[in-house]
Amino acid sequence: HLENAGCNKLSYQAPSSPAHPVFDPIFYGEVGTKVILKSSVYPNKRHVAHASILGCNSKKMVGGVELGRQFIEVQVDQPIEECELLVRERENCRTIGDTFTSGLTIAWPSSCIERFSG
Repeated sequence: HLENAGCNKLSYQAPSSPAHPVFDPIFYGEVGTKVILKSSVYPNKRHVAHASILGCNSKKMVGGVELGRQFIEVQVDQPIEECELLVRERENCRTIGDTFTSGLTIAWPSSCIERFSG
């Protein structure tokens, strides 16, 4: 379990403008597509992890909560910012690092997902 001392304590802020596109599965590809998770706190440009898309079915349960239309289910492949807080905590996971260590999947805001190009 990671120690959270000095970690980002800000909470999720929903995008305030339509400048953040809704997730488009055709653009991002199928299950298994490699993506970069960006920070969910303002400003949300920092890369916090490399991940793989597992699904975007809004009715799928992830950590006991329906995924919904604004979230994508992902598996963290490689953390960049281990202390980044999750938007939706799961079991004993509060951070990107916790999720990677546990192997659990997470829901991440679609507006904070970028296709991995290299």
